[in-house]
Amino acid sequence: MDSKALLAIVLSFLLFLAWHFYFGPAQPPPPQQKQAATTTTQPQTMPPPAVLPPAPPPKVDLSAQKTWSIGDSLFRMKIIAQGARESSFQLLKFKEQLKPDSPPMQMIRDTAYLPLDVELISH
Repeated sequence: MDSKALLAIVLSFLLFLAWHFYFGPAQPPPPQQKQAATTTTQPQTMPPPAVLPPAPPPKVDLSAQKTWSIGDSLFRMKIIAQGARESSFQLLKFKEQLKPDSPPMQMIRDTAYLPLDVELISH
């Protein structure tokens, strides 16, 4: 083996060791010992108020926005002007069920908050 390659491997190993030493996982703090029961009693504190989960975001009414329809003999797609996102994508040669009167296969569901949205949302 070439001496330069061996030196590079050793230096890389030392670099990994130094990295682990300085930036490795933090050591857990040592367990604290319980105080003796003879200490003075502390006044009772009120428990913190319960944190309520945030309300679910409101659903966007996709039917009230300007849409474009694109399609051919294989698919039908609807695009919403705001955010240029797809609101519907149907495969016309595939059915939802095996029944002959079943609607075409819908690839995008409207159950998500802003389906296929490409914008930053700050809540």
